[in-house]
Amino acid sequence: MQKVFVTGATGFLGKKLIEQLVKKNIEIVCLVRDKSKLSIHKNIELVKGDLRESKSYEDALKGVDTVIHAAALVGVEDKEKNFDVNLKGTQELIKAMKKHDVKHCVFISSISAGLAQRSHYAESKRKAERELLLSGIPTTVLRLNVLIGKDSPQLTKIISMASLPIIPMVGSGKKVIQPIAVEDAVSVIIQAMTHLTTNQRTYTVSGKEKISYRDFLDMITEENLGKKKMKFGIPLIGCYIIAIGLKLINKPIITKGQIILINQDAVSSVRDLKKTFVFDPKPLKQIIREAK
Repeated sequence: MQKVFVTGATGFLGKKLIEQLVKKNIEIVCLVRDKSKLSIHKNIELVKGDLRESKSYEDALKGVDTVIHAAALVGVEDKEKNFDVNLKGTQELIKAMKKHDVKHCVFISSISAGLAQRSHYAESKRKAERELLLSGIPTTVLRLNVLIGKDSPQLTKIISMASLPIIPMVGSGKKVIQPIAVEDAVSVIIQAMTHLTTNQRTYTVSGKEKISYRDFLDMITEENLGKKKMKFGIPLIGCYIIAIGLKLINKPIITKGQIILINQDAVSSVRDLKKTFVFDPKPLKQIIREAK
C-alpha cells in the first residue's frame, strides 16, 4: 500500500484531499496541531507536531513514499511569521524527508508566488519552492489559483458581503482571476503523486474560465440572491488604510496581501496541465451552484 505524509490536512484543501486519498485506499500520515480537527479512519494516522520543529514528526516519515506539503500560514501580514512557518517550516520538513529518504514531494504553492508584485506570504512561498527544488528531493510544485467550493473561505467571505446594500471592491474590479474547484485541484495533486515526469517542474493550476473580479462577484450574487448587487470600487490607498484598520481591531476581513493579489491579473494557460494530467475543470457557474 502506498504511504503518504500530508501537512495542512485540516485546512479547506487538506480535508478534501484526505477524503480522496482515503477512497483510493492509500495509507495516510497527517501532521496536525490539533487531532480533533480531522475525522478518524483506519487508513489515517494522526501525528501531533509543529512543522517548524522536525524532531516532533520526523519519525513518522519512516516508510513514506510521497510527502504532500500543503501547510501554510495565510491571511497574516507579519513578514517574520510568514517566513517562519512557510519557509523555515519547509526547511525543517526537508531535513526530515532526507533523514528517511523520501522519494517525492508535491508542494502546494500559490499563483501569487509567480506574480510580479508579491506579498510576504507570496514571497515566502516562492522561497520555499526554491528550497525544495534545490534540495535534491524530487519535487513537483503546484501553484494553485483561487480555490472555491463548498465551505470555501473565499466564497463564504463574498456571500457574507452580499448582505450589504453595496459590495465594496478593491479598485475597479477589472483585474482577472481564474478560480478553480477544490475537487479539480485535488485531482491534479493526486495525479502528481505518481507522474514522475512532473519532478522538478512547476505548474500553475487554474480553472476553466478567466473572469474579472467584478463579474465574479456578479456571478456569485446572482446564484445566491437571484440578482446582481451594486458595487463600489475603493481606490487602492483606501483599501490599504481599511486593511490596516481591520488589522488593528483584529478583524482581518481583507489583508494587504490579498489586495496585492486582487490588484493583478492572476491567470494561466491550462495547456501545460492537459499535456501531463487528465484535467477537465468544472465551469465556474457549476462550481458556485454546487457550493450553495
